[in-house]
Order: sequence, then structure tokens, then C-alpha cells
Amino acid sequence: MSMIFWAVKDEKGWHRSDRRIDETLNHKEKCILFIGAYHDIKKKLPKDIHVMEVKDTEKVKEYQRLLPFYNKNRERFKELGGYLTSQVER
Repeated sequence: MSMIFWAVKDEKGWHRSDRRIDETLNHKEKCILFIGAYHDIKKKLPKDIHVMEVKDTEKVKEYQRLLPFYNKNRERFKELGGYLTSQVER
């Protein structure tokens, strides 16, 4: 597994970790994993690590693909931008 920037919370608050997730987390601990839409990390994580995406990966990828063609796809770009900047629902 390659190193990916992620954060873990302890009694002092959130902090960055450079160790592998499966080497660092104890049972029932939580972390936040910050990755780009094109990273396919879920398949590489141990099965007991649950991943909750906060935004639909396909919509993020579509937004990124439309960036160079903004003028031709303004409405869709605006729609996706609104989705990406909207509040995260639990």
C-alpha cells in the first residue's frame, strides 16, 4: 500500500500520520483519509476498515473532466460545482 495523507484523532485532537492505516489504528478507532477521486484505495484496505465517501466519486471525476471545457458545459459544470460545495450529508 502506498503512503497516503490521512489523519487520526486521539486525546490531543486530529493529527497527520505517515504510517500505514492498518499498522496504526486500534480496534474501533476512526481516522479520516484524504485522497483524490482517482485513487482506488478501497480495494487495498483490510476488509475490517469501513470507508464512507463524503461525495460521489463519479461526480468528482466528471467535474474534473469538464474543467478544460467549462465554456461548452457551463450548466453541468455549475450543477456539479454546487454539489461539490454543498454540505456533506451523513
